[in-house]
Amino acid sequence: MKTVVVYGVIVAVFFLLGISLVALYYTQDAKERFNFKDSINYGELELQTNQKGITPYLSSAKGTVGKLILTNNGIFPQVYNIPQLAGCIDLKEGVSQEQAQIRNYQFQIVFLQDGISYYAGQRIEIPVGKEQEFDMVGEYYSYDVPLSTFSSDTIKSVSIYKIKEGKTNPINNNINYKYYYGKSYYGDNCNNLRTQYRPEETIPLD
Repeated sequence: MKTVVVYGVIVAVFFLLGISLVALYYTQDAKERFNFKDSINYGELELQTNQKGITPYLSSAKGTVGKLILTNNGIFPQVYNIPQLAGCIDLKEGVSQEQAQIRNYQFQIVFLQDGISYYAGQRIEIPVGKEQEFDMVGEYYSYDVPLSTFSSDTIKSVSIYKIKEGKTNPINNNINYKYYYGKSYYGDNCNNLRTQYRPEETIPLD
């Protein structure tokens, strides 16, 4: 009987210790910080174009929108899920969609570190006492937008949205982003983003 009691006490102690360690892990000092740029210089964008007759068209545009900074000052390595950020192009007042000739207003955000690309849902580990930085790069793929209309004369800014984990994803046909990996084209759902979310940041285009 004493053996059973001792065994029960040991099990209870380990159980409570396990709960305490889990609670300590989820409350440790690990932080996520987005450091967005104050503005984006149009001349610094990486543009890919194609020619149709004498008219140049935009195929894609890439540009840095800021940095993601992760710090772990806890006592355990911290597992971190790469978030899903989505960007939307904001036209200047008085510029209509017909004038801009832009069909897709949405672009994805890729996280770069040491030449490696990370996408939403991927897991990384932050060692104890370490800080890691990732460049956040917007990647926009167009449907043959005339290059002349894709400029700071037409575009006022870009707005960056963070899609919350565990919620219905408004940019991917009701698929939860937690299970999304790799590059994909979501289509134009900026209207959904603008009505359901508040932007993390709006960055002017100079």
